[in-house]
Amino acid sequence: MTKLHYYSTVFSALSLCILVPSGARAADAAPAATVSTGLTDVIVTAQRRREDVRKVPTSISVLSAAALQEGHVTGIEDITRSVPGVSFQAGGGPGLDNIEMRGISSTSGSATVGLYLDDVPITVKNLYNGAVEPRLFDLDRVEILRGPQGTLYGTSSMGGAIRFISNQPSLGAQSGSFSSEVSQTEHGGSNYDIQGVLNQPIIAGKAAIRLGIDVGKDSGFIDNYDLSGNLAKKGVNDDRWAVLRASAKVAVDDSLTITPALFVEWEKTDDTSVFYPTFGLYEQQKEVAEPSLDQIVVSSVTVTKDFGWAQLNSISSYFTQQFDRTEDGTFYNSEYLQYLVDSDPVMNTPPDKSNAIGVLPGPEYTRVRTSVLTQEIRLSSSQTPDSKLSWIAGLFYSDYTIHKEDNAYIPGFNSTFESIYGETPQASDVFFGSTFVDDAVGLSAQRLKEEQYAVFADVSYSPIPRLKATVGVRYNYAPATFTQYQSAYFAGNAPPELTQTSKFSAPTPKVSVTFDATHDVTVYASAAEGYRLGGSEGYIPSNVCAADLATIGLTTAPSTYNSDTLWSYEGGLKGRFFGNSLSVNADAYFVQWSNIQQTVALPTCGFSITTNVGDAQSYGPELEVNYRPIQGLTLGFAGAYSHATLTKVTASVGATAGEDLLNVPEWTATFKADYAHAMANDMLGFVRADYDLTGPSHGAFSSADPDYLRPTYGVLNASLGFDDGPYEVSLFAKNLLDDHQIIQRPSLLFYPEAYTLRPLTAGLLLKAKF
Repeated sequence: MTKLHYYSTVFSALSLCILVPSGARAADAAPAATVSTGLTDVIVTAQRRREDVRKVPTSISVLSAAALQEGHVTGIEDITRSVPGVSFQAGGGPGLDNIEMRGISSTSGSATVGLYLDDVPITVKNLYNGAVEPRLFDLDRVEILRGPQGTLYGTSSMGGAIRFISNQPSLGAQSGSFSSEVSQTEHGGSNYDIQGVLNQPIIAGKAAIRLGIDVGKDSGFIDNYDLSGNLAKKGVNDDRWAVLRASAKVAVDDSLTITPALFVEWEKTDDTSVFYPTFGLYEQQKEVAEPSLDQIVVSSVTVTKDFGWAQLNSISSYFTQQFDRTEDGTFYNSEYLQYLVDSDPVMNTPPDKSNAIGVLPGPEYTRVRTSVLTQEIRLSSSQTPDSKLSWIAGLFYSDYTIHKEDNAYIPGFNSTFESIYGETPQASDVFFGSTFVDDAVGLSAQRLKEEQYAVFADVSYSPIPRLKATVGVRYNYAPATFTQYQSAYFAGNAPPELTQTSKFSAPTPKVSVTFDATHDVTVYASAAEGYRLGGSEGYIPSNVCAADLATIGLTTAPSTYNSDTLWSYEGGLKGRFFGNSLSVNADAYFVQWSNIQQTVALPTCGFSITTNVGDAQSYGPELEVNYRPIQGLTLGFAGAYSHATLTKVTASVGATAGEDLLNVPEWTATFKADYAHAMANDMLGFVRADYDLTGPSHGAFSSADPDYLRPTYGVLNASLGFDDGPYEVSLFAKNLLDDHQIIQRPSLLFYPEAYTLRPLTAGLLLKAKF
């Protein structure tokens, strides 16, 4: 019996135990075991105030704490498969993915989707890595806001925003939880995740602290082979993490509260999760391992003062990320230098040394340090059911600094070269005058300091009952200084130091109208502008990349790229029907995107440039439906269709108008079912499943590129168990059908690689609450 068959059999048998309990046990069931008969209200703070999600005039998906746990949603990739209109571009590991919403996707410049931990921005630029990916631990909910959110969330949210809302300290009684999860991954090994949370009042009704710890490991499932084809190591992409959450709440008096918070995450992967499709499924062949270490610290202090007529919020925060990784640069370092030697007519390589340099390992060590200091102050009007006017106004400041070091080496290059040719590289014909100190072939350091000053306001007015109009605007000013240092052979003719300054500013307006057709149904329409800052380009050596630049019509690489903007138009309906047993959120949108920032690869020399490549449009519908036909059973569907194409293209991008935007699935769909049944001894039995489908997309403009067409794929997840209140026991499986087709072919350092789903993973979860 295969593992897949075994897991399926176990799930089926236990499901029957839950769905068809014995008559005696059902008759004796304690009345305390109850199952909700209607759908629950969803409260969000997307507009910086607490309100029912139905009253917010934008498309929002919400993943509650229960949904996160029940679906075993652990990261960004799981989120993108759980909600409509959102997808990701794989980077091969945590901290390397990029997020797309409604066709607004970019792997260059500033991000297009804003990320927030509570009210703290944790968005980083796409220049060097991917999005920050905090572990989804001790959260109250995740809010996914689609469409431009610039008025309240700033310049990097032109496609939308994702907010991770953490549980807050409670001033009431002591409480806490502990959970232990163990699982096994097909073609991998064992995994574990241990979490503990404690809420402890210090002074009853006045002060409390909340502490949480999460430690875990996901086993690797990618095997590495040496250049001779022998297995070197199994499961090289192990992933380990440790997370600390600490927060406190002090009620100084009835109107003033102070909430300091700290989030610390450490995550280490031993190698990337990409494999080489020409070598085999889950298999890679390389000389240099590519580990990474991601360390995140988010500290903040939130002060809230209630004046009665208005509420003042001050959020002071400091966010840092230290991301270290190693990349295998053998192909573009060692093999390239071997090519130069072989192409030189003067050099005479002995036959038995024909590739001695080309097979030398070529590690590249990248260190990225990001720090962001922010201060936001906002004043919000108090609101009652009879209020006709409500408003929010505020100021925002951020000091963003990112420092990157990228150092490439070929260990043994000098000694190998001298042993073959009897002279040092700098004395040879091909490398005359070029020194390779400590076997370094390329040394680079970049520093970007960017400040943002913003003022924003959002005003809503109800001229008649049930109708509300909202107007908002944000004005942003951002000066920046970019400095780059380069040396060693691949620096070419770069100046030792390059400094460039830039300034960008723009307003981002929005307008919306909502109408309560009934008490339970709201319709809305909105228009909003999205904006993203431009930036400076690093130096591209013309002596190395001249041929690549010429093929795209350039004699020199651009030194800057401009801001891009978009206008988004949206209309939708949000409602509850049939006695609160059916909820429907439906919308349609149309986006016009101008002056798109995009990275263009220079395939021969291994560099890339960021430039503005043209215009695009994106449109489509989105739908979320939840239905409770009988007590205990909830059925759900979430789907989206996106038609995202280029409408104008510059000559340098290698595409034509009418082609699809990259990394945008044509459609997504999620089907969910959740059944809970009251059993004996105050116990609930439950069975849950979701099937997430992602439609086809394009990863490259050229049909000759292996990543040109990405296929449709599906992920089936399921869980079942028992919950008696303080204790919960459940079995779960992710990727139950063990789908292992190639879903993306990312080109890391332009070497053909492939990315697939994590193989079938099944396990046991034990949880206790007190």
